[in-house]
Amino acid sequence: MSGRGLSYVAPARSPSPPLGMGSGALCLILLSAGRGGLTVAAAFEPAQWLAVAYLGVFGGAAIFCLWAFALGRTKPTRVAVSVTINPVTASLVGAGLLGEPRRWNLLAGLAMVALGIGIATMGRRQPAAATDAADNRRLRSGG
Repeated sequence: MSGRGLSYVAPARSPSPPLGMGSGALCLILLSAGRGGLTVAAAFEPAQWLAVAYLGVFGGAAIFCLWAFALGRTKPTRVAVSVTINPVTASLVGAGLLGEPRRWNLLAGLAMVALGIGIATMGRRQPAAATDAADNRRLRSGG
C-alpha cells in the first residue's frame, strides 16, 4: 500500500478529499450560523482572526498534506496511529505550560489513547511482502 498516497481512497487527482472537507466545513458553518456562532465571530479582533487563520493553515491544510504525504510512504495504520498523538501532545503541553488542571478525565483519556495505540500496533505480524501482496490483490479486486 505504501507509495500510493490517497489512491486507495480516491483515484489520483480526484476532487473527493477536498470536496469532502469543503462540504464538512460548509455544514459546520451552517450549524454555527443556526446557533448564533457567526455573530460571535463578527466581533473578533485582528489577533483572533490571525489565530483562526493559523489554525486553518497549520492545523488543517498543512496537517492534511503531511498526512497524505505519510500515506504515500508508510502503512495507513501507522499514519492513523500517529494522528492520535496530536491530542495527547496538546493535553500534556496544556497541562504543563498553561497550568491546565490534571484531573481524572485527562488521565483516563490519555490511557484510552495509549490503549488504542497498543491495540492498533499489536497483533499478528505479517511479513511486509505478504502484506503488500494482499493489499495489491484487494486493490485490483476493487475492495
